[in-house]
Amino acid sequence: MPKLIKQTFKDCTSLTSITLPSNVSIIRASAFSGCEKLASIEIPATVTSIEQFAFCGCKSLRSVVIPSGVTKIEKSTFKNCTALETLTIPTVKEFEERWLEGCTALKTVSVEGEIKGAGEIVVL
Repeated sequence: MPKLIKQTFKDCTSLTSITLPSNVSIIRASAFSGCEKLASIEIPATVTSIEQFAFCGCKSLRSVVIPSGVTKIEKSTFKNCTALETLTIPTVKEFEERWLEGCTALKTVSVEGEIKGAGEIVVL
């Protein structure tokens, strides 16, 4: 299955929303990093991994639903997503460190299973 290339949409400052195609399996490192106006993203059920810094600095992203196929979330995935209020996650086998760092507006994290290997959860 296709993977988004590293930094695919990095620093696309006018990108406001995106629906990923159903053939994407991995969201590569920094794929949406710096997309400051990205407010919504639909992640398909085919995604199994979200790499480091994938959404770092997406300052308009308010809510994310991670599909049940995701088994790994790498470090600093949502770093400095300062508007992120709601995050829904399935049973994920591996979380790397600081994946929520700087998510200062975070109010709700809904877990649809058990968290395994949560790594260092830091919200500052």
